[in-house]
Amino acid sequence: IDDSLIENTETAILSVGSFSGIGQIFDNDSLPTQIEPAPIAKPKLLRINANSALEGANENLIYRVNFDQRHQTSQKYQFSVGGNASFGLDYLTGREIFITNGVISNEDGSISVPAGTQNFEVHVPVVDDNIIESTEIASILIGTHQGIGQIFDNDNITTTDKPALDINDKPTSSDKPTPDINDKPTSSDKPTLDISNDNQGLQINGPSGSGLWIQLNVEEGRDEWQNNLILVNSKGKAIGTLGSTPQTHRHPTAVLGNKHLYLEAGETLHFQQQSNNFRRLQTPLLKLSEAESDAIVIALEDGRTDGSDFNDLVIQVKVIKRPKDMKAVETANKQIHTFDGVLNLNWLETDQQLTLETLKNTDADNRIGLVPVNGNRSSGYTIDGVGTNTPKAFRRALRDNLINPDQQTLKGKSISQSWNLSSDEAGLYAPVLITDDNLTFGFGKSTGADGAQHLKVLGENVFGFEDDLARQGSDWHYDDVIVEATLA
Repeated sequence: IDDSLIENTETAILSVGSFSGIGQIFDNDSLPTQIEPAPIAKPKLLRINANSALEGANENLIYRVNFDQRHQTSQKYQFSVGGNASFGLDYLTGREIFITNGVISNEDGSISVPAGTQNFEVHVPVVDDNIIESTEIASILIGTHQGIGQIFDNDNITTTDKPALDINDKPTSSDKPTPDINDKPTSSDKPTLDISNDNQGLQINGPSGSGLWIQLNVEEGRDEWQNNLILVNSKGKAIGTLGSTPQTHRHPTAVLGNKHLYLEAGETLHFQQQSNNFRRLQTPLLKLSEAESDAIVIALEDGRTDGSDFNDLVIQVKVIKRPKDMKAVETANKQIHTFDGVLNLNWLETDQQLTLETLKNTDADNRIGLVPVNGNRSSGYTIDGVGTNTPKAFRRALRDNLINPDQQTLKGKSISQSWNLSSDEAGLYAPVLITDDNLTFGFGKSTGADGAQHLKVLGENVFGFEDDLARQGSDWHYDDVIVEATLA
């Protein structure tokens, strides 16, 4: 009989005399199918950004951990601290580590990230010792992702009235042995910045794994052309740019750019020239020399005339402990070519106010705006999915995606415009210029209505605009409107 009962396999026995036959009845009913809930997608760890810290400055190494989405449930991750810095001497771990947003260190080589968390910070205290050291690194590892921070030494070799130590000096009873002559740093202990062998670039010499920060500042730009140098590494890839607006009797005040770079030992830096809206020059005329202030001076002769004064663009390069404003440096790290007018705010983890302020504006009816940017340099930056390869649609997207467009009407040549951004709005952004002729200009090599480049990166987070179209009054000095982005 076919019933609807859910049963185990049953037996039916037929007996005839002393013989029995056993049959089995298999049930054809089963429990109702239950729909299993879809598995919760585990957030993907995007990046771990790290700062640098100076010994003795009461600073922590701060690692900013970013996921692609909020955690739906609590998740556990492997966690460790390493690098070539010495635990206990250079940094502290264990109970000294502070982690934000409710993340818990389980003290067993793991951390637990609670539900609702998309990003957090790991603060690692730096120890102030009295050992003369090269720049060291302390890294954290979360799963397979690594974040690397730098610890800069604050100790120097000093001379005192005490007798010089010799090799017979023995360690004292203090915690650390008294240094002898073998403890003095040699030229190989720390990296140095030098002029390259071809006298046309820079090179970093030092032990493998070491590196240093350099700061490039434009000192002057005495020419009728607008000049930029593009910085190229040993692999032939551009890694940044800086320049100056013209400085002549007609333009007595120039806007001078700057750039910060961290270069590892063995790396070289060479230069390419881009003047006005001309094509890039691969081998500019340069003179490099060492200055008295432990700096290297790069002097450009831009070739506009037959002159050889080598003062058309003069850049001073110095080794620094670290940049004073690491957030500004991080914000500028996507500004590789002269047309990469993009602000990188992926590091944003607290509410910030972004301000675009004009350093120069030649027309009171000009307006400045801000748009969110998607994509990356390799695949191409886009505005709402529209790339720079379709210039007309791109310019329309610039207009259609302005943040708070009602704020854009401003009077007077001096413009200061601010936007309040929350941590949930971390990402890429770009400045936009809307002229009195209703023209729209943004980043990109050929996104103007005339097919030309109308924005130029002059320095870190400083952008110059050419507000006239080709053959309609343009001089390609990129100083009609100059905008600087700052954060507070």
